[in-house]
Amino acid sequence: MGMYSSFETYGRGAPPEGARRLTDRTGARGALAVSLFCAAAFVAAGAWAAPRPDIGADSGLFTTRNGLACHTSDYAPRRLEWVAAGLAGVQAVYPHPEVAETVYVVTADGLFRSDDFAASWRRLPLAVSGSLGTITDLAFQPGESETICLGTRSNGVWISRDGGGTASQIGSQARGMASDAVESLLYAPGDLLHRRILVAHGRAAVGISSGNTRDGTWTVTAPEYYVFRVVPGNPLGRDMCLFAAEKATPESVGVYYAGVLGAYWQRQVSDAAPTDGMWYKPFGAFYVTTLDKGVLRIGSNGGTLQELGGTDQAWFGVGSTWDSHADAPVVYLYQPTGRGVMWTTNDLTGTVDQSRGLYRGTFVSDGSQVRANAGGTRFYGAINGALWVGRDANVIRVDAVTLKPPVVTVAGSAYDGGFWRSGEEALREYAAARRVAPQAGRLSGIVHSLNTAIPAGPVRVQARVVVPDGAVPTVTVDLSRLGLSAVAPLELVSNGLYEASFEVTPEGLGLAANRSLREWRESWPGSMPVTVSVCATGRPPAGGIGTFSLYRMPEALTLGRDHWALGLGTTVGKVTFTCEHDEGDQYKALHQRLTVGPGVWRAPIGHSAVSANIANYCAMTFSIRSLGRADGDIVVQLTDKPPDMEPSMTPGLPIVAGGYVEGGTITTEYRRVTIPVADLLKGSTTFDPELFNGMVLSGNSATNYTYLIDDWRFEVSGPDAKPVKGVTP
Repeated sequence: MGMYSSFETYGRGAPPEGARRLTDRTGARGALAVSLFCAAAFVAAGAWAAPRPDIGADSGLFTTRNGLACHTSDYAPRRLEWVAAGLAGVQAVYPHPEVAETVYVVTADGLFRSDDFAASWRRLPLAVSGSLGTITDLAFQPGESETICLGTRSNGVWISRDGGGTASQIGSQARGMASDAVESLLYAPGDLLHRRILVAHGRAAVGISSGNTRDGTWTVTAPEYYVFRVVPGNPLGRDMCLFAAEKATPESVGVYYAGVLGAYWQRQVSDAAPTDGMWYKPFGAFYVTTLDKGVLRIGSNGGTLQELGGTDQAWFGVGSTWDSHADAPVVYLYQPTGRGVMWTTNDLTGTVDQSRGLYRGTFVSDGSQVRANAGGTRFYGAINGALWVGRDANVIRVDAVTLKPPVVTVAGSAYDGGFWRSGEEALREYAAARRVAPQAGRLSGIVHSLNTAIPAGPVRVQARVVVPDGAVPTVTVDLSRLGLSAVAPLELVSNGLYEASFEVTPEGLGLAANRSLREWRESWPGSMPVTVSVCATGRPPAGGIGTFSLYRMPEALTLGRDHWALGLGTTVGKVTFTCEHDEGDQYKALHQRLTVGPGVWRAPIGHSAVSANIANYCAMTFSIRSLGRADGDIVVQLTDKPPDMEPSMTPGLPIVAGGYVEGGTITTEYRRVTIPVADLLKGSTTFDPELFNGMVLSGNSATNYTYLIDDWRFEVSGPDAKPVKGVTP
C-alpha cells in the first residue's frame, strides 16, 4: 500500500493500516502518538482536498486510447498567421521552455526580454554594459525560471539568476574550459541537481567543457572532436546526438550518436551540414535538419537512420509542440526558401503548411531560426535580422495560456514509502521509549519535512480566448494529470480573459509521477501539457496548451529505488546479493542482503544501463548490520559507465579501518556509514563522477558473513552528510 492509498483509507474514516496495528499494540500513549502523527501529516499533505471528479467522459471532448482517456480528434486544427514584430538586428530567439509568455531575443544592440508574448520588450542591462560581448547561446535551468546561462563568442560562460538583470562569469579558459569561445551550451541531461552545463566550442577548440554552475569548476572531455552541438535525448542522460568533426579532419562535420557522453561515438552521417536537432519522445528518435541532406531521423541506440524530406533545399529548424490539445503532438520544421514553416504528425509523409504571412526567400543562415514557446501558442522566427511572430488565426481560438506559478518544486522523496516507514519506526520508538521528548521531537521533524515538501498556495490558470461577438463559450481546463477534473471550469474575469485556481496535492503528484505504462504524455519531473478547451454552439471545440512544470528539490540520490534499481555484476569468490522487503513492511521498503565468503570476494553492484552525475553530492551514506559475527572489513569503490562501456573505478576505501562506520565496527545493529565523496574520488585519474554507475564492494572473509544494507544514498548536504563518529584502529 502506498502513501496515497493510505490517505484514501484515512479519508473514509479509518487510519492507515499500519497506524491501526500500532494503536492495537501500544495502548493509550501509542494511540495518542498515532493520532497526532497521522492528523498532522494528513493536514500537511492537503489530503482533505476534493477527490478526483469524473474524467470528462460526458463533455464530448474525450475518447479513449490504450484504455485511457484522451482528447477527441474533433478539435479545430490551428492555423498559424505571421506578422513582423518590429525588432531590428535580430540574431537569435529563445522562448522560455517553461514560461509561455517569456521570450529572449539576441540582437546587435544586446539582449531583450518580453514577458507578454512579444507585445512589448525591455533591453536587459547585463547586455548593455558590454561586459559579456557577443552572446552565442542561452540555456535555461530546469525548475528555476529566472536562471539562465549565456555563452559568448570570446568571453566564456556567464550565469544570471534574476532573469537577465545581472550576470557573473562562471566559465573561461583560465578556469579550465577548453576555450573562451562558446558555440553552444546546455544543462547536462542526467544531472538531477541541474548544476552542470556542457559547452561546445566549435572549431575554436577540441572537446566539450563540463562545468559546475555553483563553484565554477571545469573539466574537458571528448578531446578527439571539434563539437558544435550536443542534442540531449533521454532526460536520465542516455542517448545523445552530436554535431562534430574529428580532430584530424576539422572540415568534415558529421552527425554522431552516443549512449552517454563518455562512451563510443557512432558516426551516423559524414560530410553533412547539420543546422538543428531535437529528441522526439513519442517516436523515440532524433530529428536533425541539414543544409544538404534533408531531414534525418535517427532511432534510439543509434539505429534506423532515415532520410526524410527533400535534399534540394536547405532545412533550418526542427522542434516539437502540440496542435490544439495535449494528445495531438506535432513536429514542426522550417525550410526558409521553400515552404517555410510546416508541421507533421507522421514523419513528413503528410505535412500542414503553417507559413501564412511569413517571409520566404533568400536567407542569411546565421539568422534563420524558428522556435515555439512553451505550449505552442506562439511561434517566433529570427529571419534575416527581423523577428516574426506566429499565432493561431482561427475565429474561435485559445490565444494564450499561462500558469502562475509556472514551475513548482517539491521534495519527491516525501511521497514514497520511505516517509511512512520512518514514521512507523518513530512511532514504535515513541511508544517504547522511557523518555518521550526525544521521540516526540523526531515525530515533529517528520511532519515538518512533509510540510516543507508540499508547495503552499494555489496555482492559477489564465486563458485569453477569442470568440465572435455575441458568442457565449464554455471554457474548461484539463487537470486530470494532476488528479483533478478533466473539465474544470474557467470563469470570465475580464474581456476574453478566463481564470481558475487549483491546489497541488500529494494525490495528484502521485498520479503524475506513477503513470500507467500505457500513458503517452509527459510525467513529472519536467513539464506537462495542460489543455484549455473552448466550446461554442455549432462549432468544433478549440484548444490551446499551457505547460505546468514539476521538479524535485535537490535531494539525495537514493540507490535501490525509483529508476536506480540495483543488480549484481560479475563477482569474484562466493557472493550472493538480493534486494528484498523488510518482513511485514506494507510500504515496500527495501534493503539489500549481501552474503560473502569465506575467502577473497568482490561484488560489483549497480545499474545495468543508467548513469548518474554525483559530482555535486557531498557524501555517500548507508546503514549496515551483520547477521551474526562479522570481524572483517568491507572495501568500497565507485564505478562509472555501464559494464559494456569499459568503466573506470576509484581507489578502494575500507569502511572500518578508515573510520567511516558509526561506532567503529559493524555489529548486529544498524550502524550508519558516511563517506565523503571527496575521499572516494581522491587519487582517481580516470573515474568520471558525471557517469556514476555503481559500487564495487570487496573483502577477505574468514568465514561466511551476511550483511543487510539499507538506505543507500548520495547526500546533497545537511546533517545526513556529516561524517559519523567512527573509530580508526
